[in-house]
Amino acid sequence: MLRRHAESRLVAFRLGSLPILDFEEFPALRGLEDRIEWRDLVPLERLPDEVARFDINLAPLEVGNPFCEAKSELKFFEAALSGVATIASPTGPFRRAIRNGETGFLASTPGEWSDALETLIADPSLGRRISTAALREVLWRFGPEQQLETMSLFIRSPSRRPRGCPSI
Repeated sequence: MLRRHAESRLVAFRLGSLPILDFEEFPALRGLEDRIEWRDLVPLERLPDEVARFDINLAPLEVGNPFCEAKSELKFFEAALSGVATIASPTGPFRRAIRNGETGFLASTPGEWSDALETLIADPSLGRRISTAALREVLWRFGPEQQLETMSLFIRSPSRRPRGCPSI
């Protein structure tokens, strides 16, 4: 993608002078060093501003890997709340959180990743529509009102209360 789109940049993070991306591990990136923007890791309170700088959020994980399957959909939430469309691997959490092509993209194969990236690069307004739909979805399904409703149902549920515990 970096080779096909001269205007594109890969944003990668580093901790001090230690980059998290090793060019030896990814030989396809050789010769593209000038197209990679290195950013310092930021404190959590500055993360929304950092994510909002992106046009596209990438969340690649190894599908089927127990560690990756146990990771949450947090990267999708952060991007949605910052107004950025996400392309993610279809791990369980991302499959449950993202409606493919509506609130983000799920990509399993190199071709799917390439197609999703090309689609969003070619049509920035689609990225804005998807990120708006993602924001609404995240707030509707996981926002404070929904959490209050879920907790209220839990508290009122007779099957969840110990014997002798009065309802509230």
